[in-house]
Amino acid sequence: MKNTNKTMDLESEDGHFLISAEVVKKQFVNKAGKSSDIYEYYLRRSIQDYFIKFCESKVSSEDIDAYLEKQKDRFIQTINVEVEFRDGEWDNCGDGEQQSRVGEYVVIHKIKG
Repeated sequence: MKNTNKTMDLESEDGHFLISAEVVKKQFVNKAGKSSDIYEYYLRRSIQDYFIKFCESKVSSEDIDAYLEKQKDRFIQTINVEVEFRDGEWDNCGDGEQQSRVGEYVVIHKIKG
């Protein structure tokens, strides 16, 4: 039996995935190694953290924070979401501020109760 270190994904009717994952906030560090007061959000899935690209998502970081506030007493905060996994530019949102980070990321379509 092959161990993939990944939980099973359930597929929704429209081809997205229904997952439960830990939400991790990381302080943004630019290419020069300087950290800022900006925090980025990631969904932790087993052995990989997926950057949440909010400019393509249908939920905001405020929506995530409000959901997690209900779990503030928990050591690990998880969220049930409908997502789409993509590969491409993380920072290209058409607002002029870009690094050059590319790779796998996640778009959140819905928070599931």
